[in-house]
Amino acid sequence: MFQQDIITKLNVKKNILFYEGKYIFYTHIFAGTAKAFFLMLIEREILTQDILTELNKRMENIQIPPGSSRWVPRNMKSEYNNFNSYQWKEWTLTYSMIALTGLVEAKYLNVWRDFVLACRLITQPIVSLTDAKAADKLFQKFGKGIEREFGGKAVKPNMHMHCHLYECIDDFGSVYSFWLYPFERYNGNLGDFHTNNHSMEVTLMRKFIDQTFLAAEAQKIFSPKQKVQYSDLLSRFNYSSCTLPTNYEDLQKVPSLPIGNCGNIWGCIDHIKPKFLSGQPATLMDSDEVDLLKGMYQALYPAANLTEADIMEFGYKAKSVLIGRTELSATFGIPGRSSLITAHWPDSYGLIGSGLSPIHVGEISYFLIHKILLNGQLTEHVLCAINWKQRFDIEHDFPEPCNVYRNRPVYHNQSSTFMPVQRIHSTCAFSHQKVKGYSNCFVVVANRFNPLISDHL
Repeated sequence: MFQQDIITKLNVKKNILFYEGKYIFYTHIFAGTAKAFFLMLIEREILTQDILTELNKRMENIQIPPGSSRWVPRNMKSEYNNFNSYQWKEWTLTYSMIALTGLVEAKYLNVWRDFVLACRLITQPIVSLTDAKAADKLFQKFGKGIEREFGGKAVKPNMHMHCHLYECIDDFGSVYSFWLYPFERYNGNLGDFHTNNHSMEVTLMRKFIDQTFLAAEAQKIFSPKQKVQYSDLLSRFNYSSCTLPTNYEDLQKVPSLPIGNCGNIWGCIDHIKPKFLSGQPATLMDSDEVDLLKGMYQALYPAANLTEADIMEFGYKAKSVLIGRTELSATFGIPGRSSLITAHWPDSYGLIGSGLSPIHVGEISYFLIHKILLNGQLTEHVLCAINWKQRFDIEHDFPEPCNVYRNRPVYHNQSSTFMPVQRIHSTCAFSHQKVKGYSNCFVVVANRFNPLISDHL
C-alpha cells in the first residue's frame, strides 16, 4: 500500500525520479523527510511545548566530538523551522535518538529509529552493498511505519525516493560521490572571494584556478622546507599542508584488524600532530606506568623482546591531537566536547590480545608522546591513556544506535590503559543521564567511521 500510494503521487514526475534521487539526495533525506517527521510530531501534539522545553535541556547536555559541527541550535523549540539540510543531518545522526527517547511514545520512536539506522548505514565514505541493502529495507520499513502510525496522507514523495537509493549507490558508489554538501560548501567559498563588481565571472575563475590547480601543483613540487619558506604565498591559495600518509590504505584498516595482523605501523605518526599543554615539560613516568607501557609495547611488537631499558621513562603529555584535519580531545582538552572513543583493544580481562577484541568505549585522559628503543633505533609513538567504561548490563529504554555505560572505570592498571591513537575506531557523542535509577551514566552514540577515513574523503 505504501509504495502504490506514493507511486501514484509521483506519476507526473516519473521521468525525473531517478535524476532527483541521485543528485538531490541530501535535500530529500534530511531537509525533506527528517524535517517532515519532526513537523508531524508537533502538528499531532506528540511533541507539546512542555516536551520541547525538556528537549532543549537534553540538547544542551549532549557533548559531541571536537571534529563535529555545533551548528545545530540547542533551542529546538523555536529554531527548528530555520534548520538547513546540514543541521537536519546532524540532528538525525547524532542528537535525535538521545534527545527523543522517553519523550515520545515507543511506537513513534521505533518508526524514527528505522530512518536513523538507515541513514547511518549509507552516509559513510565507504559503503558496502550489504549495508546499502540493509538500509533499503529499513527505508521501506520506515515508510510503512509512517503510513501505519500517521495515515496514508502523511507519506511524502521523498519517502518513496529513499527506496531508490540502493540503485544509486550500486551505480555511483558512496553517497559522498554524488550528494551536494561539497558543492554547497564550495559555493560558499566562491562567495567569499573579493571582487570589484566588474567581470566577476573572470575574477572568480582566476581565483578558482589559483586555489584548485596551482595549490595542487605547489603541493607536488615544493619540499617540506619550501612549504614553510613560501607559506605566505601558499596561504593565498588557501593551501593546507595536510597530506595523506604514504601508508594511508594500511592505516585506515588498523582500527578493525586483529592486532597481530597490523604489522609494524605504530610508529607511523607523520599525519598526527599533538597539541601540547602550555609550558608542559617532559613527564617522568613512575614504575607502574612503565610496566603498563611495557605490556602494551610487547603486544604491539611481540617479536622485539623489549626490556625495561628499552622503554623511556619520560614522555610529553598533550591535551589533543590532530589526525589530518580531525581533532581528538582529552578530558581536559576542549570544554564541552566529548573525549569518548570506541576501539577494539582490551579483552574481557582488560588485557591486549593478538585477536580482534569486542568493541569498547573509553574516555581519553590524556595523550602521551613516548619513545622506545626498537631494533636499535628510537621510535616515537603517539598514545592515549584511556579509562575504559563499564557497559550498562540492565535492560534500558534507549534503542539502537544508543548504548549505555556506567561512569565507572574498568580494567584499571591493565596493559590496555595505553593505546596508540591509530587504533581508535570512532569518536562518540554522549549525554550524562540517570538510567533505571543509576545516576551518572553515559548514553553514547558512536560516529559511523574512524577519524582518518572521515577526514580525507
